[in-house]
Amino acid sequence: MGKASRRLAKKQHQQHQLQAKQEIEALRQQMRSCYEQQDYAGTINTLAAIVQAGAHDADDLYLGAYSYFMMGDYERTAKMVTTVLDLAPGHLEARLLLARLCIFQNRIDDGLAIYDFVLESYANALTEEQSEDIEDILDYYGRQDREHIAEDFPHVAAFLGLTEEEPAAQPVQAAAAAGPASQEPVPQPPAQPVQSQAAVPARPARQEQAEEPFAVAPATQAPAAPAMQSPAAPAQATVPQPQQAASVAAQAPADAVVGTKIDNVLGQAISLREKLRVLNAYAGGLFVADDLAGAEQCLRACLTIDEQDAPTLRNLAVLLHAAGQQDKAFAVAAQLPCTDFLLLDHLRH
Repeated sequence: MGKASRRLAKKQHQQHQLQAKQEIEALRQQMRSCYEQQDYAGTINTLAAIVQAGAHDADDLYLGAYSYFMMGDYERTAKMVTTVLDLAPGHLEARLLLARLCIFQNRIDDGLAIYDFVLESYANALTEEQSEDIEDILDYYGRQDREHIAEDFPHVAAFLGLTEEEPAAQPVQAAAAAGPASQEPVPQPPAQPVQSQAAVPARPARQEQAEEPFAVAPATQAPAAPAMQSPAAPAQATVPQPQQAASVAAQAPADAVVGTKIDNVLGQAISLREKLRVLNAYAGGLFVADDLAGAEQCLRACLTIDEQDAPTLRNLAVLLHAAGQQDKAFAVAAQLPCTDFLLLDHLRH
C-alpha cells in the first residue's frame, strides 16, 4: 500500500470514528430527553443501543437503573445499580437509588445503613432536592422507631434532629433526684415519648380539613392500619399507654402530616410539574412505609393538578394493586396515554 493510500485509509478511519461519536451523542441526547419527559421505556430502549455500541458510562447506566425502578422492575434495577457502583463507587445518585430500593424491598436496616453512610460521607454534596427526598423517606422511620434510629444510625438521627431533645432529659432526671421539692415535674417523662411519636400534638385538629379535598376510599384505608403498627411496634413498647390509645395517637397525627405536606406543596411558588414531582416523591416515601392511604392521598392531589399525568397514574395503579384493588388498578392503568405492558404484567401477577 502506497503512502497516498495509507493517508486515505487513515482519513476514512477518522471520519468513521467521528460519525460513530456523533451517532452516540445523538443517542445520548435522545435518552436524556426521554428521561426528562419521564418516558422510562424509551430511556431503556435508547440505552440498549448505546450499550450495544460499547459507548456507555456510569451516568448512562444510572438513568437506565432509575427507569427500571420507576417501572417497578426491581431485579433489573438492583443489577444495574450494582454495575454503576462497580464502575463509579462514588456515584451518589446510584447509592441513593440503592437505598430506596432496599426500603422498597422491606430491607429497612440495609436502606437506613446506606442513608447513614451517605449522610456521613456526602452530606456536603447533597442537593436541596436530594435532601428533601431523603427527609420524605426517613421521616416516617424517625417518628416510629426513634430509639433504634438514634442508637444504630447516628447520622440519620442527626439529619432528622432526633438527638436534639436528649439534653432536655437531664434536668428532669436531676430534679427527680433532688427530693420532695422536685416531685411535681416527675410525671413528665412518660409524656415525652408520646409527643415524639405524635410529632406535632396540635396537628390532629387539621385531620378533617386534610380529608375534605382529597377523599380516600375506605378500602384503601383498611390495609394501612396494620402496616402502620408493624414498624411502630418497637417504639410502642416503651410507652405505658393502652394499645388502642397508642394506635389512635399514631394514626391521627400521621393523617394530619400528610394533609399539611400537601397544602404546603400546593401553596409553594413552583411550577405545576415540580409540584407533581414533589408530591410523587412524598407518596413514594409513604408507600415504602406501608401508609397506602397517605400515599393515595398525595397521588389524588397530583391528579387535581393534571388528571392525565402518566407517572402519577402509573404510581396510583401500583398502589391500588398493593392494596388488593385489582379492578381499580387496571382501570387507572387504562387511563395512561400509552399502554404500558410492563405495568400491566405487574398488575396481572
